[in-house]
Amino acid sequence: MEEGAIKKTWLFFVILGFLVLSLAGVSYGWQGRMAGMDDPFGLVDDESDFLIHPAKIAKVEKLNFYSDYRFEFRDVPDWNYSVDYINTTTRSLMAYLPYNSSGDERGHEITLGAALPWGPGKMGFFFQYKGNRNDYHGDRVVQSPIYIPSDTRFGMKDDLDSIALRILYGIPVAGFDLGGEVQLAYYNEKKETRISDHESGAYYLNLPIGGGGNFYNLFPFMRPYDSKYWEAVFKSSLERGFGPAKFTFTLGGGVIFSGSNSLMFGDVNLPETGGVNFDGNVKGWNIGGDLWVRYSLQEDVSLPFLLRIKYQTKTRDGDGFGIGSFAGEASHYSNRENDFQLEVGGGIERKLLKDIKFAGGIYYVFSKNRNNFLFRLFSASGLEIFDQTKYPDQVEHQVIIRLAGEKELSPMVTIRSGLEFFYGRVTKDYESPWGWPETESVDGPHWGMKVSVGGTLRFEKFSVEPFLGVGYQKWNLDGTGSISALNVLGNFTRMNEERKEWFTGGGFSVKF
Repeated sequence: MEEGAIKKTWLFFVILGFLVLSLAGVSYGWQGRMAGMDDPFGLVDDESDFLIHPAKIAKVEKLNFYSDYRFEFRDVPDWNYSVDYINTTTRSLMAYLPYNSSGDERGHEITLGAALPWGPGKMGFFFQYKGNRNDYHGDRVVQSPIYIPSDTRFGMKDDLDSIALRILYGIPVAGFDLGGEVQLAYYNEKKETRISDHESGAYYLNLPIGGGGNFYNLFPFMRPYDSKYWEAVFKSSLERGFGPAKFTFTLGGGVIFSGSNSLMFGDVNLPETGGVNFDGNVKGWNIGGDLWVRYSLQEDVSLPFLLRIKYQTKTRDGDGFGIGSFAGEASHYSNRENDFQLEVGGGIERKLLKDIKFAGGIYYVFSKNRNNFLFRLFSASGLEIFDQTKYPDQVEHQVIIRLAGEKELSPMVTIRSGLEFFYGRVTKDYESPWGWPETESVDGPHWGMKVSVGGTLRFEKFSVEPFLGVGYQKWNLDGTGSISALNVLGNFTRMNEERKEWFTGGGFSVKF
């Protein structure tokens, strides 16, 4: 999205926020309640659940206005990976390539909307904006007895802007609450990598070739692209109680359309260096479902259960002709990402005293992410194919513990807090069969925790629910591999990946 369009979008949300405030009536609170407990969706019942299950909007009794703002900052002091090339015959180190980087991430999210009676049911209109600005920088100093040492600097940027309009409708029918949602969203995503060698003066922008054998390789960090596209999402939802149990199920999916993608490879501003301008498309779709079950043991005790499944695929591609040293050469590339996630678990929600509520649960999450990258160069000498079949494929098994509680201090003030701790085991496989065929497989722990606090301040005309959160997480993966181009020396590789990040965030929500 262009800078002018972003400013207009922010101005629109600010004006709409003031209009909502001017129409405010009695306040009861909204999404800030969940954020103050670290968003335990499915564990704790909340009015904002209808943003996940549209059928729940059928319970809205009158005209309500909603607003929510969230900001988060992530400090990434260490985001590193390294590859060692070892001669198995002499057990000597042939080359050591450490890539060390750090940076920060900033994100904003705004939700504004209303729910109101509409015919026999209830209608909801919501506008959402999300924006991220992520910036990293680092260096790599090659250490090797057979290669000339080199001092390299690199940088990476990851930006996102998205705007969505969501229309929800819910209606009670024959003992069921039925609902649906239509969402139209626009995305502007851009990832850019740049790397320069101080000794040679070489400069590369978005080098689209991975493989550990390539000394200008930022693919384990980031895959570059510049994509713009629209996405249409549809949901259908139902809720029904059977005795002491309540079942809520939502199925939805989306499709990408009117997508465009571009990629600038090399230093296209210097003819002697050359490069390629790629232009292509973005295509993809997703499907998923949420099943929530809540069983009431007694009036103040319930057992919530959650099952969530989601799959999405996205393909970016492009065609281009070279300039400079690549002049006259045609190129094509494609990058396909497949993501699957399963989450299942449950817990207990209980009212301990008249003014205290507590909830706790344990969940298992399985995720599988696959990235395939293919780059074809049609030159005078023939067809060259740079194939990253797995670059990488990643699997993670994770266990999450969630705790949440709130206490009403007075009719005007409620305080709350939430805690989340998780531990996961990650496996990543790299495979680059072109040029110097190379494979690596790394695994290790991924763990972290987050603490959130919040409250509700009720006034005569409105209430405000502020919230804050802090957290930390870490990945530390290592493993071995091989590089077959130097098999006469019997070489294998060692690879290590590490990332640490601190999270701080906060915001507020208002319901009128």
